[in-house]
Amino acid sequence: MKYPKAGGKYLTSFYEDVDKFIIDGGFVFDMSKQMTVKNFSKKTGLKFTKIADCVLNIRDNFPDSRRTFIDGANWLGLIVDYKPIKGKVDAWKEEQSEWVYIITYDDWIVKLGMTSAGLASRFGSYNCGTKKAMAKGSCSTTNFVLTECNYLALHQECDVEIYAYRIDDVCAKTEKVGGKSLVARAQVAPAYEARLMEIYKEYTGSIPPLCGQKGGN
Repeated sequence: MKYPKAGGKYLTSFYEDVDKFIIDGGFVFDMSKQMTVKNFSKKTGLKFTKIADCVLNIRDNFPDSRRTFIDGANWLGLIVDYKPIKGKVDAWKEEQSEWVYIITYDDWIVKLGMTSAGLASRFGSYNCGTKKAMAKGSCSTTNFVLTECNYLALHQECDVEIYAYRIDDVCAKTEKVGGKSLVARAQVAPAYEARLMEIYKEYTGSIPPLCGQKGGN
């Protein structure tokens, strides 16, 4: 079976600025200039552990699924998906949990991110980044770029892996409302993400290449 082409100038017909990340069938950035998960964990004091792999959307990877799979070179649908590793399925599926996560290509960090709704929810959103959705104008450019970059990395025979750190719940007490104070979970993941970006930039001079739509800057 033929697969859709990874990279290529034709991607600009779906998103003109994709050439900030992928050009002439290759990455604009040099992944070997990025930090590794091991070094980044040491610098941050947070233990990031592997939780999932990014894989091609083919039957071999999801033999029991009734989904539609890549069916040829002109396929415009889902091209990659994420599989939690053994022992991490429950953590992956946990809802309304806060995480900071890392995406790596051959252990080099290419993206830092956060979620306050659980990992399955966040990466399910990335899966909306298909060419078909971009053509309809119903797709986030961030989701599209990440999906296409992960697909290209897989075709370059890179291991595309997801590491994550679970943030403990932080609860805050409110002022009295109708004579009663409320206790609610505070959202702290954005603050974690911002600090991680600062640390990363301190050691490399830039944020990871797939963060913030910054391309190779």
